[in-house]
Amino acid sequence: MTLKLQKIDNKINLITDNLHDVDTVSLGVWVRTGARNEVKELNGISHFLEHMAFKGTTTRSAKEIAEEIENVGGVINAYTSREVTAYYVKLLKEDVNLGLDILSDIYQNSIFIPEEMERERGVIIQEINQSLDSPEDVVYNNFQKLCYTDQPMGRTILGDEEIIRQITREDMVNYMKTNYTASRTAVSVCGKFDEAEIKDLVSLKFKNLSTETVAPALKANYTGGFNIQKSDHEQVNIVLGFDGVGYLDKDFYPSSILGSVLGGGMSSRLFQEVREKHGLCYSIYSFSQSSTDSGTFIVSAGTSKEEANKLIDLVAKELKGAIGTITEEELNRSKNQFKASLLMAREDSQSRCEQNARQLLLRGRLIDVSETLEKINAVKIDDLHRVLQKTLSSKMSFSALGPVGNLYKPEEIEGKFKL
Repeated sequence: MTLKLQKIDNKINLITDNLHDVDTVSLGVWVRTGARNEVKELNGISHFLEHMAFKGTTTRSAKEIAEEIENVGGVINAYTSREVTAYYVKLLKEDVNLGLDILSDIYQNSIFIPEEMERERGVIIQEINQSLDSPEDVVYNNFQKLCYTDQPMGRTILGDEEIIRQITREDMVNYMKTNYTASRTAVSVCGKFDEAEIKDLVSLKFKNLSTETVAPALKANYTGGFNIQKSDHEQVNIVLGFDGVGYLDKDFYPSSILGSVLGGGMSSRLFQEVREKHGLCYSIYSFSQSSTDSGTFIVSAGTSKEEANKLIDLVAKELKGAIGTITEEELNRSKNQFKASLLMAREDSQSRCEQNARQLLLRGRLIDVSETLEKINAVKIDDLHRVLQKTLSSKMSFSALGPVGNLYKPEEIEGKFKL
């Protein structure tokens, strides 16, 4: 097994995953903080900070950060989610020192130049407005708010324009100091490299991280509810769902496979019934979405205003009708899809690098692929029926956006999904 976890200087987590038959290395820094770690008054600061990390450090300008990576043919990027923020690069194996140097620099030494902050503030506001112009984004964000009403988990990752306009440099410095700590950080490396060299480099370059203990994020408590919003879009976009499971729940794998059976591909029940048989939509999906301590089971689709109620009827019929009727063929097909996706991702060093870091930070340990495959194979039809019954027995969340004047009333929609 090439996968190894070490504590460097009793502080920072280092994950190494050596691949001997490649000439590149993927490496990144993941920190367990995101939108759910923000106070309401600073919603969006995690994402704002991620943008600002590329805008200059004590030793490099924004242009120099980009040039140094691109001069060696590498790529650098970052993202923010509700639970983690990530900064990562991929480059040739001989450039690993440079990659770690730049990552450690932006992670510890960003200086948040006021002029750069104002420019990037404008960029993020444009990003927010672009999201508001996307009905798929709006209906999903409304759905998330329903699932976790008045909680950090229910807020958007981008934040609101009004809040972004008010975030100060001091806010950003304090947020980084509080949350970018050694215990919350994982440096993940995957590809071809010398392990002793990596260990020495991480020890040298990440020595300035705080070792203070940070209070955990507030527990997410599923709430549920309805948000039906009228707009002048052509279609009615719908996201509906129920209380789900977290990463550590014993039903994580059954719930994930259930999502695939019902709406995970072209052979799934929802796709075949709603699109292929009745032609009501271009695409329809169902999936299990998890966090460390909560989750939701989601169905997403869009259709014309004339067909929206029929779509709701068909989705309700398919979900309720699946209890007790899922076949071995459907189960095995979804298991194979799950396993194929897992194993194909392992052929890409960047995917492995990310997966390793997220496992440690969100599940508390590294999980060998053999254990995952074993748990997938252990899922039985009875598990899917039990999880589906439990899911549909929970409070519903329903978000719709578009020409909704003739849509069923909330109590009618809820009644159609009652067991």
